[in-house]
Amino acid sequence: MKKALISLVLLLGLAHAQIDRFTLQTRLGYGEMLGLTFGAGMEIYFFQTLAGRLMAGIAPLPPGGTVIDIALLLKPVLAWPGSSFALLPYFGGGFGVLAGRDFAGGLGLVAGLELLLEEIRLDGGRIAVFVEGNYLGLGTGLSSPTWHFALGVSIHYYE
Repeated sequence: MKKALISLVLLLGLAHAQIDRFTLQTRLGYGEMLGLTFGAGMEIYFFQTLAGRLMAGIAPLPPGGTVIDIALLLKPVLAWPGSSFALLPYFGGGFGVLAGRDFAGGLGLVAGLELLLEEIRLDGGRIAVFVEGNYLGLGTGLSSPTWHFALGVSIHYYE
């Protein structure tokens, strides 16, 4: 866990130095294998609507465990002229690992909806709330497929 935290801090430093658009997330989730989870994530935008995400979570209550997910997301922006918010529906996939009472790992699918609020800003970033679902373990044969659901808050930084 200590190595993961150090890696995340280094990744955040690299993203701030090299990337002009990124997002930091906090999340509260519930999964089939882990139960209640708390986590954090970071998205880096490669293009206007294409983002890469690294997410990690921990389940402090029994059965306990951790989840790590790396995904490539397509995030189009749906904004209406004159409105103070925008919708960001997103979907994508990647690779994830859940380690707890049982192990699940492999290819996964991600789908979610994010509401970007124009009026609320924090330290130069725009606040958003999101809801998301993950399905992990497609076609790997490593374990049975499992799901994970999350609610969260994110801060979008644009430079």
